[in-house]
Amino acid sequence: VHPGSLPAGRVARLVHVGGYDGLGESWGRLGAWIAEQNLAPGTVIWEVYVTEPNPDMDPADLRTELYWTLQ
Repeated sequence: VHPGSLPAGRVARLVHVGGYDGLGESWGRLGAWIAEQNLAPGTVIWEVYVTEPNPDMDPADLRTELYWTLQ
């Protein structure tokens, strides 16, 4: 484990519900929303895994927060 920091400022956020295989599509939706709002995307993105996966769970129960900085 290494300490880190997140940038200060505005971000766009999307909550992805479901398996990790759909994360790419959700990132695309978030990027499209940023463009539709006439906002400028930043260069820093990150994910927060709200639900910890385990072998016995249904992937549909996973929750992942996607964050994209705005300029």
